[in-house]
Amino acid sequence: MWTDLAVHVVDSKGVEVGRVPFTVKTGILTSHRSGGMRQEVRVDFGAFTGKVGTSTFRYQPTYLGYGPDAYSIEQGAANGSVIKPGMRKVIVVKWKQQTMADDSTRDPATRIAWNLGNLDPGVTASSSGLVPTTGFRCDSTMKTSSGKYRQGCVVPGITPEFELTASTPEQTWHVQEALRSGLPGAAGRPLHRLADKVKRDINRQKSCPRSGRVSEDRRLTTRSCDEYPCASSREGAASSNGPGRTAHPDCHVPDLPVTTGATGYSVCMIDERQNSRSGSLLGAFYGKERVIDQDGYTLTASGGTPPPKP
Repeated sequence: MWTDLAVHVVDSKGVEVGRVPFTVKTGILTSHRSGGMRQEVRVDFGAFTGKVGTSTFRYQPTYLGYGPDAYSIEQGAANGSVIKPGMRKVIVVKWKQQTMADDSTRDPATRIAWNLGNLDPGVTASSSGLVPTTGFRCDSTMKTSSGKYRQGCVVPGITPEFELTASTPEQTWHVQEALRSGLPGAAGRPLHRLADKVKRDINRQKSCPRSGRVSEDRRLTTRSCDEYPCASSREGAASSNGPGRTAHPDCHVPDLPVTTGATGYSVCMIDERQNSRSGSLLGAFYGKERVIDQDGYTLTASGGTPPPKP
């Protein structure tokens, strides 16, 4: 947060008589499974110069909008402990997100104020430095397998990335081809989660109808219909504002042309076990990264192989 700064000690005439150089770093860790957030602050002190008395390290955390029970000090320097040249002072604060109402979100903010006190009666305390942290989002919009809401916190300004690998080669290949052709989902052009089940089903019915002539003509033993962009995204087939297509003749989608382009959606009949596994992985990704409705996310895909000739 700050490098190469210093607390300056001046006499009654405003002349500098000493200096305490310092650097401040901070890091945060959030949990997708609870309302806890941990923040570490490191203050590294350099070589003192001149007359600085006996400096002490003082700090006060504040969880804006909550009382003192909203945090605990899990590790670190004692408040008021003496500072020596070359010393590092570390604080680890656990911010306790309070129990939230079901299906709600909150944007908390934290602040750690710190300054240098002094055991020398002739040296007054320094002004405060602040380590503010905003940009958290805590929510209780996701449900566990038992149907209960579970809250957690993330930094929504960071776009999460879903990685597809050779563990699902045919599905990975389909996404590789779709991204290569210009469909959204790569870095800089994210997909956005669609939580509405009815709208997700509309996407699926558009790209992969479950019955009728189109479904019958595509049917293959051990394969199932895969669509991209994902039906659980707001860029899915029904809202893609573009035509459907397929990536290769071996995808066995006779009703759609083999073509490319930056709009529309792509369909391919792929190994049904891979398709199911990839869907499960995407659902787990949504949960772990707390990708809630309208949140953006990107995809990377490598190691894919095309489906075999039908």
